[in-house]
Amino acid sequence: MNTKTMHISLPESLIESAKAQADEGKFSNVSDYVRSLIREDLRRRNEQKLEQMLLEGIRTERGMEVG
Repeated sequence: MNTKTMHISLPESLIESAKAQADEGKFSNVSDYVRSLIREDLRRRNEQKLEQMLLEGIRTERGMEVG
């Protein structure tokens, strides 16, 4: 995986919260925590998209090919 660096500005409270997550041992560092948050957001969005597609298929009373 090709990685790049991104710099973001956060309020001190969010920085401290991210550091606390890393310090608790759930993540090896703040970057891992932020990557985890982004991955979780992507997973949630994909689930929402799939749910919308399924609901649309039900509403139209026809099957939808997902592939």
